[in-house]
Amino acid sequence: NWLARFNLVPLLEQKGADDEATRQLREVVRLRPFLADAHAELGQLLAKSGQAEEGVRELQTAVRQKPVDPDVHYRLGSVLGTLGRADQAAAAFSETIRLQPDNADAHYNLGLALAAQDKVSEAAREFSATVRLRPDDVDASFNWGIALAKSGQIDQAIAAFTKAVQLRPDFAEAREA
Repeated sequence: NWLARFNLVPLLEQKGADDEATRQLREVVRLRPFLADAHAELGQLLAKSGQAEEGVRELQTAVRQKPVDPDVHYRLGSVLGTLGRADQAAAAFSETIRLQPDNADAHYNLGLALAAQDKVSEAAREFSATVRLRPDDVDASFNWGIALAKSGQIDQAIAAFTKAVQLRPDFAEAREA
């Protein structure tokens, strides 16, 4: 039964039985090839176990099957980001944001992907959006400061670093920036 297998996967992952979870998901995908959630779960699990390229392919299948699901695009962006494919990750995170504009994690990760491509002004905009959506996000404030400084907006960078230090007084990197 495909549904029983699919529901078994999170329990196997909780127990650290990722190989068995992968086996179960492969069987679910075989039995239900058009179940996007199974492809997405399998893709993420494969990426976690060091089979990132195969994971990307599964996640791309999930995106084709469920193009209006922001979570699938976000998962794809996350895996692409870990592979250093910042341009493709940025595209996936942008699509997540198009589908779910208030997704702070997608804005933050889009900022990281843009920064990795030296698109600092665009990255600053995404970190700013993250801070607007999640005002207590120290990392977003810090990265916003870095992007602002690199784009020559020194006064705004100082304000972002100051906010990061206010949020986390022991944040040495922000103090030194």
